[in-house]
Amino acid sequence: MRKSRIILLILFASLSLVVFKAMGEEGNHYIIDQTAVVKDSISDSESDWSPIIVTEGVAPELAAQGAFVPPPAVDSDQQCGAGVGMREGLASYLNSDEVFFERKAEGRWPIASITKLMTAIVATDLGMNDQDFTVTEAAVKTEGDAGGFKTGESFAGDDLLAAMLLSSSNDAAEVFAQSYGRDAFIRRMNVKAQELRMLSTHYVDPSGLSPLNQSTPSDLYKLAGYLHAIHPDILKISSQRKATIVDLNTNRKRVITTINDFAGQAAFLGGKTGYIVEAEGNGNLLSVFTHNGQPFTIIVLGSPDRFGETKTLLKCI
Repeated sequence: MRKSRIILLILFASLSLVVFKAMGEEGNHYIIDQTAVVKDSISDSESDWSPIIVTEGVAPELAAQGAFVPPPAVDSDQQCGAGVGMREGLASYLNSDEVFFERKAEGRWPIASITKLMTAIVATDLGMNDQDFTVTEAAVKTEGDAGGFKTGESFAGDDLLAAMLLSSSNDAAEVFAQSYGRDAFIRRMNVKAQELRMLSTHYVDPSGLSPLNQSTPSDLYKLAGYLHAIHPDILKISSQRKATIVDLNTNRKRVITTINDFAGQAAFLGGKTGYIVEAEGNGNLLSVFTHNGQPFTIIVLGSPDRFGETKTLLKCI
């Protein structure tokens, strides 16, 4: 009898080991559904990066969900941001663990022209802000006419930065990228993102026209902190209501005005808007403010009212 019990115990242990191993193997494998539109997380390795959009010309999430569905009501113990309709967002002091609001902070979303903040960083790191550039036909053919650039005009790099950050000129972004070598410039943008540990961020163009330019609120928080600490000059440009740029060929002046509602306000240190058609009316906004001498950022992605919802989150600070 004792020998039989021992044999049964050995069989049971062996069977348990086989089941456990099978479960473990199943847990380490997954099948990618090619019809899926959104993934909430990705690998930390850039080599494993894949866009959340898997069908051409289709907006993320919205293609699967149709009309926008308001988020569930916020619990009574978390009143900050109650009722805001953004898809993803974050409100926090920079270089601090004090987070006032977050929603899908690790979720990726097409960031549109917020891309231009990284373009400005790379251009400045390369010293392009101190160089002069001639506007090419290829740059002018880029979608959008913000900045009013024409083929053959010549501008200082600082003026191109102003046009890119204030009026969100795609042409200006392309001038920087094409003058360096477009593919090489974009590679530098992605390398910089990795250096900043923006591991869920990826760029495919310098302007943000492609919905494949994607990031997360958590990554954009790191970008905002880097801008404030290392490139306050870029933030300062983006905080202005307007700037005057000069065509070096003719000395004709042109006034570039901002599209940011917060520009010119004392507490606004800078930021960038973002919008593409694929988001079906939902806009993006990265803003850096100061309160009692402390900088903080508010990041709004996929919002039906990016400025209004930023104002709502300002009440949390």
